[in-house]
Amino acid sequence: MIKGHAMSSSPQALSRRTLALAISAVCVLAFSAARALGATWPERVGTAEVRAGEVTRGRLPLIEYADGSDVEAPVIVIAGKQPGPVAWLISCGHGDEFGGALALQRVAKALDPATVSGLVVLIPVANPPAFQAMRRVNPSPDDLMDFGEAFPGEPRFATERIAEKYTALWKDHADFVVDFHTGGDRFVQHPFVIFTITGTVPTARMESLARMFGVPTLWRDRERIFASDITINVPAMGIPAFLLEVGGSGVMERQQDARQAEFALSFLRGVGMIPGKPVQPDRISVVEQYRIITPSRGGFFYPLVKPGDPVEEGTPLARIVDVYGDEVEVLRSPSSGAIVLGIQEFPVVATGSWVAELGILVPD
Repeated sequence: MIKGHAMSSSPQALSRRTLALAISAVCVLAFSAARALGATWPERVGTAEVRAGEVTRGRLPLIEYADGSDVEAPVIVIAGKQPGPVAWLISCGHGDEFGGALALQRVAKALDPATVSGLVVLIPVANPPAFQAMRRVNPSPDDLMDFGEAFPGEPRFATERIAEKYTALWKDHADFVVDFHTGGDRFVQHPFVIFTITGTVPTARMESLARMFGVPTLWRDRERIFASDITINVPAMGIPAFLLEVGGSGVMERQQDARQAEFALSFLRGVGMIPGKPVQPDRISVVEQYRIITPSRGGFFYPLVKPGDPVEEGTPLARIVDVYGDEVEVLRSPSSGAIVLGIQEFPVVATGSWVAELGILVPD
């Protein structure tokens, strides 16, 4: 079909298309050339030395507590025998999303430096103050900033200073960054990968890399919803970055960390850092917009849908029952052609609680 269409075009139209393709190719090649040499390997990450063919552990100093002691992030470095890209995988940017740290433990145990091409840096607890408090954010009244709203960082509040430290490291020493997230201790997420169209990394490359995770749903953010997140500010430096969201809940046995780890390993296979082929799901759904669902009433929360369920406008999502046992509200989908990206499992809600997320599907 393409050849036939091209042959029937006028020479002028063909020339214009050829020129457009040539310009696109030059742009992609220019980007590839700029990153062709790849990120440099650091001599160490914090106290963890980087030694080819070895796994090392250490601590990365970030900020200080009031007594002057270091706030440190744990570091695991897997340095392959063969040269290759540098990939950073981080978790617990939100301190209550501990499933990501469990997934990184699995990734670390699955990687053999003898078969790794490149350098993999794992940060299981990227935001130690929030993790220590078992809270989403650093609970200090001088901070209270969401990790996803702190990038690229600046020398101001604690979370912004932590973000600034990571950004500086990634600028010189990262080819890929993957930010692990879960629904925390109250929410459960359908597996998806967020990537943002920034214009710095070619869209086709971001899309291709996102599909290497093998997740069932991609969130292609064209609207730059999360302006101060890793998924925007790291690609702005020419470094592909992704948010990998899987599972959640406050119960250890339901974290889905094995599943999240396999998605990450699939990505590493896809970029040629470990042997094997990436997972190829039977079908991939794409969303480009989302809706937050909140109740107007407080009480007990009864979900009526599960993460991953398709919904149409008016589909019941959850019931709210007051303390007397009376149903006082039914939450319904405001949109058609949507998918449940996540829903609360915690049994109690108040007015305005963030109880569900819907992704608006891009038509096939």
